[in-house]
Amino acid sequence: MQKPATNHPAFNACIDWHSSVHATWALLRYQRITADNQYEPLLMQILSAEKIQKELENFRNSPRFEMSYGRAWFLRLVIDYEKLFDSMTKKDFQVSELLKAMGDYMAESLLDYYESHGANPYLRNYSNPSWALLNLYHYAKHRNNLDWLNAIEDIVNKYFVTYKKPCSSEIKLNNDGFIAICENWAYLVAETGVLDQRQSLENYESWLKAFYEIEKATPLIETNNTYLKALNFSKSWAYKGIYNKTKNTKYLDLYREHMITRFRNQGWWSGNDYSVTHWVAQFGVYAYSLDYN
Repeated sequence: MQKPATNHPAFNACIDWHSSVHATWALLRYQRITADNQYEPLLMQILSAEKIQKELENFRNSPRFEMSYGRAWFLRLVIDYEKLFDSMTKKDFQVSELLKAMGDYMAESLLDYYESHGANPYLRNYSNPSWALLNLYHYAKHRNNLDWLNAIEDIVNKYFVTYKKPCSSEIKLNNDGFIAICENWAYLVAETGVLDQRQSLENYESWLKAFYEIEKATPLIETNNTYLKALNFSKSWAYKGIYNKTKNTKYLDLYREHMITRFRNQGWWSGNDYSVTHWVAQFGVYAYSLDYN
């Protein structure tokens, strides 16, 4: 985190912009969870007013850069920054305002993107809309922006509530890429609560039973595909989110099973910085700490 690898003003310490963003986010989330502030000086160095101003200017000049994956992670960073520091005495009011301005710009750009391009729930990895919309929804709730919330719910109603076949019949559940497609799709529908608002549809648990064949859900044990080394973590946070909605302990058990399986194989999240350390471990932090959203 202290050795620039790219030429981005603030988020330059990893091999790409979004990895540096979620690495910075992980330090913020770590401090929120543990109250250990040993990384705070580094965070202040990364998140300086001058650097964030330049990042914002760069994005305004590159309207499709990091659309949508990196922008989604940045919204998560802003949420955790504000929950960590704004609950105390603000460390730097100017930084807080710039992060808010950049977060709002990202939120508007993501909404505009999905409203104009639509959302294909089957897209994998960086293009997966469930992951982007989950973070956008959490950001809209954090901002208490009802217009954004309504717009996101409209997108979910239009593209995610209806489907042709059960998702786990269409997707090989352990070959999604690093974002679990079916699980995060189901988590998004749960989190937005769109089925609670549509009396003409069955409730969420009935929808989920038809959508997802839980008996097929098992952790990924072996792979040579670097992207798949994060899959169990992204399945884990989705299972925890679904459990929070349904209180069905089958999903809590799946969360625990996938987390334990991934932690036991340390080589999939620790060691080689280029392949796994710069990102997979941060997926684990998010899966472990979902309730801090």
